[in-house]
Amino acid sequence: MKNRYFIIVIILFLMTAFSIKDTIINQCKKTQYHLELNKLEKIELIIAPMVLKNIERQRDSVFDLINDKNEYWPSGLKTKSSHKATIIKSGKKCFCKIKIAGHFKDHLKPPVSLKVNCDNKDLLSKTKNYRFNILNPLTRHLYVDFLVNAILEKKGLTTLETGPVNVEINGKNEVYLFEENFKSTRLNNNLGFVFKNVSANNSINLTPIRKNKANKKILKTINKSNLLDHIEIEKTLDYLALSDIFNSSHQLFAENQRFYYSQLSNKFYPIAREFWLERASLNQDLVLESIKNNENLKSKIDHIFIALANDSVFFSQYKKSLKHYADTKFIENILEEISQKLTQMEVLYWKNFAWYIKEKPKEEQLKTILSNKKNLRRIL
Repeated sequence: MKNRYFIIVIILFLMTAFSIKDTIINQCKKTQYHLELNKLEKIELIIAPMVLKNIERQRDSVFDLINDKNEYWPSGLKTKSSHKATIIKSGKKCFCKIKIAGHFKDHLKPPVSLKVNCDNKDLLSKTKNYRFNILNPLTRHLYVDFLVNAILEKKGLTTLETGPVNVEINGKNEVYLFEENFKSTRLNNNLGFVFKNVSANNSINLTPIRKNKANKKILKTINKSNLLDHIEIEKTLDYLALSDIFNSSHQLFAENQRFYYSQLSNKFYPIAREFWLERASLNQDLVLESIKNNENLKSKIDHIFIALANDSVFFSQYKKSLKHYADTKFIENILEEISQKLTQMEVLYWKNFAWYIKEKPKEEQLKTILSNKKNLRRIL
């Protein structure tokens, strides 16, 4: 009889332990979340309730029109409305304008992505950004932007400032992904500036992001001369190598791609934004090969990369650079260095995206990078 009671007690104990296990785990994660949240930079947005309702109304009206194929912001629809708000960042306060960011439905899901444009750039000059985006982190699959920038920065390339940020909107906290604007003062000063290729007829017509007579003069000279004489070859090769390792051409599209001109080297190279990450197939073409051979892709790509793909000398350098990345442990070493930061990001994203984190996106993304690298080694 005593043995029977003992077994019943053990069974009840185990049932209780299992029933509260998830509660204990979630409480631990909640504690970790708040500890990491307190370490983040904080941006406070004060938005009039009616303005917030108008933003939500426009979001919902567009969301209803976008089907499951994730179509672009519907053509012919009223452009995104701009609204007034107040921002407090780094202890500084000013008026700003906000509107919905992005064009696909992933930007419209809560927390909705927003563009922020401060009216008084001098008031926020210490922050080095007076225009920026706060994005739903899922639009970048939580980690992809950080992975790209960590690798490119190790190679000496200038990148956009991105990362988790604590955004408080009318007293409610959300973890967003901060994305620096190409027009930021950090990127446009006496050390260099950002520009884009505005040509619509498969040629080169470079113009600075921010109006500046001296910068326009520099780009005018480049427009009239041999492009390769003004490109930082090694950094551009690093950028393209990462495009193959991530199996991504999306960032090379003319609408996405921008370039950074360094006043120190008097040359330019691509600056990264909106990389994708996909597992390459065994018969996958290299990125520059796809640009040369795929007319549909070529029609979307910035013409600077088309010119590079068609240059036999540069293409040869490109393949040598890829082989170097494929044969060395450079990527693995970077991933090891940033592993702790990735874990911190996972803790921060847990509150809103636990359902997504259960699918282990961090682990899958790292596996995909290494798989693509292995595939490159096989191809080359």
